[in-house]
Amino acid sequence: MEEINFPYIDTHKSSHKKMNIEFQKFMSKFESDKKYIIEYFKEDLEKMVINHIDNMDSQYGDWAKKVNHQ
Repeated sequence: MEEINFPYIDTHKSSHKKMNIEFQKFMSKFESDKKYIIEYFKEDLEKMVINHIDNMDSQYGDWAKKVNHQ
């Protein structure tokens, strides 16, 4: 990202930090609540990752195409 001067790099890095915090919350629930494991863990994790890909990673991909980075 730095190599191609991605303008939203700080936002993207911040998003990764927030994802890590959310993941730690999921893991906390995962370790203490059997119902959460069965009903929600996979869904919550998928939503978090898909949201990041759709919003953040797609911005980076679009930028890379714009600056013709391969």
